[in-house]
Amino acid sequence: IVRRDGGDAEARFHLGRLLMGHFKDLDAAEEQLEKAVELTDRNAEYHFTLGNLYGAQAQVVSVFSKMSYAGKVKTEFLRAVELDPGSTQYRTALIEYYLRAPGIVGGSVEKAREHAGELLKRSPYDGHLALARIAAYEEDQKLTEQEYRNASKQNPSRWQAYHRLGYLYLNQQR
Repeated sequence: IVRRDGGDAEARFHLGRLLMGHFKDLDAAEEQLEKAVELTDRNAEYHFTLGNLYGAQAQVVSVFSKMSYAGKVKTEFLRAVELDPGSTQYRTALIEYYLRAPGIVGGSVEKAREHAGELLKRSPYDGHLALARIAAYEEDQKLTEQEYRNASKQNPSRWQAYHRLGYLYLNQQR
């Protein structure tokens, strides 16, 4: 389809995902996903997937190139959140970026906390999980535990909060 119609953003997106996932050809995937985003700039999933690709590429390049890719990850995740502010997946990925990235490329606990607050308004369960992640990052085990408990109270039928709380207890030998 891409050979026949180079302007088909959806075909380029799916080809890029396939190249990235199954074939592990990150450079070819980058070409396809960047073109998909260029053709259809208002698709949050395209931006999110391109951000994930940049993150994967950052894992296999030199230290100097990592900085460039880190900035690209942030840009794409921010765009995905801008286009779909209600997506817990996109906002959670952005929070994780802020926690993992060094300050020189935009890492910031405060920005992570800000987005966790937004997530809390939109999805209390996911917001509490995000706040627990931030508390764990800051090595505040008491607050981490409390946020997992808050999440499980928000939605007792979802398993992730219990699972993570169990691992917290295992790590504490409780």
